[in-house]
Amino acid sequence: MEPPMGVRDSAGAQIEIAKFVEEARADIVLLAIGAPQSEMVALTIASRGRARGVALCIGASVEFLSGQKRRAPAWMQRAGLEWLFRLVSEPGRLWRRYLVEGPRIFAIWWRHRGTR
Repeated sequence: MEPPMGVRDSAGAQIEIAKFVEEARADIVLLAIGAPQSEMVALTIASRGRARGVALCIGASVEFLSGQKRRAPAWMQRAGLEWLFRLVSEPGRLWRRYLVEGPRIFAIWWRHRGTR
């Protein structure tokens, strides 16, 4: 299924995807619509309780495997800078995710670091 645009902000789109997954009755579902959309859809599917099998949130994995997108050079991967390579490769699409929304994870980590 090719999901509609705006999945993150549309409960209707998330339900539409959930219904598709439920009707497909697949053993394995690959959710390749990016974070956090994939995770939101997975939660919608799980909370409805009508689907079977396993869903995997795989991001851009299929695009990397098919050659549609390039991975960062090995040295950038080793240095933990693949995110920077992706940002430079697709700034219009990724700037908000990586520079505005993404850094919030540090505040979450800081609050929960001592709870382990």
